[in-house]
Amino acid sequence: MRRVMLMALALLMMAATGLRAQDQTEGADDNGFLINLLENRLSTETRKIRLSGVEGVLDRRATVERITISDPEGVWLQIDDALIDWNRSALLRGRVEVNTISAERITFSRTPIAEEGALPDPGARSFQVPELPVSVRLDTLDIQEIILGEPVLGREARLSAEGSISIADGSVEARLEMQRLDGAGGEFALSASFANETEELNLDLHVAEPQGGVFATLLGLEGAPPLETSITAQGRLDDLRAEVDFVADGDDLIDGVVRVDRVDGRLGFEADFEGRLRPMLPP
Repeated sequence: MRRVMLMALALLMMAATGLRAQDQTEGADDNGFLINLLENRLSTETRKIRLSGVEGVLDRRATVERITISDPEGVWLQIDDALIDWNRSALLRGRVEVNTISAERITFSRTPIAEEGALPDPGARSFQVPELPVSVRLDTLDIQEIILGEPVLGREARLSAEGSISIADGSVEARLEMQRLDGAGGEFALSASFANETEELNLDLHVAEPQGGVFATLLGLEGAPPLETSITAQGRLDDLRAEVDFVADGDDLIDGVVRVDRVDGRLGFEADFEGRLRPMLPP
């Protein structure tokens, strides 16, 4: 659900842009100016973002009736009834403080066309948290319904999402929880933190879902079996130990430890696993 968090940050950008542009638009149509500014900044040649029904863009609580993201094949993501509740005055102190970002519904109708340059550089030496000009704190991300269209998974799925994130001084703390809403059941829980200065990572991931679940389908496991997965990691990136337990349909597919260290300035890893890997679905 990385794109859910990206859209949360997009709404944060709307808030930050709003305060900075207020004096520049005095006596003008503030909403129109700021909406156009946001759409232009977030859009690219192959990605177009449009907002409609925006109210209170310069207030403590702003609402957006609809946000769409499209590529050359049309709209692939739509957000309905979004709200941001934030502290405008904190921006003057170099902080973006948001109480709540919520949305009634996010619909992924299909996967987007990949943009050139979207993949990470395989030669990257280490993970780094982006150094932002302001600190960002989002207390509550609340998405009541996420719809994954049939082209995404091969069957439609509905989920909810709730989380939080804090980014400051090259460090990040994040939490994300998701639950299946359409009767199939299943849950996802992630908590993670990382600091550039110490390269200290803390990660706790847990996934549990019955037959035909979202994550088993995304992983391409044959038959999308019941899944129970946990990954925990703690330590510096150059001396990291991660424990992995991956159970599908009662079978241990992966059970073991991954160790990460640094060799010649680059991160490498070695794994000690037991278990039985299932065949993957054909592409």
